Amino acid sequence: MANAAFRQILTDFASFDLACLSLLVSADAEIDIFTHDWQYPLFESRPFHDALHAFLSRERQNRVRIVLRQPMHAQRHAERLKALVRKFPDQVLVHQGGVDATKQSDTLFVVDHTHYLRRLDENQPRSVWVGHDPAEVKPLQNRFNDAWDESHVVISATVLGL
Repeated sequence: MANAAFRQILTDFASFDLACLSLLVSADAEIDIFTHDWQYPLFESRPFHDALHAFLSRERQNRVRIVLRQPMHAQRHAERLKALVRKFPDQVLVHQGGVDATKQSDTLFVVDHTHYLRRLDENQPRSVWVGHDPAEVKPLQNRFNDAWDESHVVISATVLGL
């Protein structure tokens, strides 16, 4: 029996954090993240790091794609993210979005083409969590893919040009 589709409105940061961790733990193959600058406290937390590490360790084909609008904070301070990039260089890809991405203000997680978690404004807690609904997820997956296509690498496992 397939899981029933659901849609839930979240109104506080704690609920967003729990939904985010739930998505990471239940992911099977792909996690796509679109956010401003990686400064949100959950992103560098031990539970978030551990959930991503477990996901990446399960299968060599599992991947995490991250598009940042402003990468400077992540480049300078995101030690757990950079550790994951070094340990899983073919699975964790961190890019900076193009011009269109900088005009957007939401935070978006798309998981396995069937789930999404979207905080409508990076500074506000109001969020939408949708699960087991590929039709509703598809436009946001396409939006992420468009941002990905216009992006370029900003954090890599190796330092080139030495």
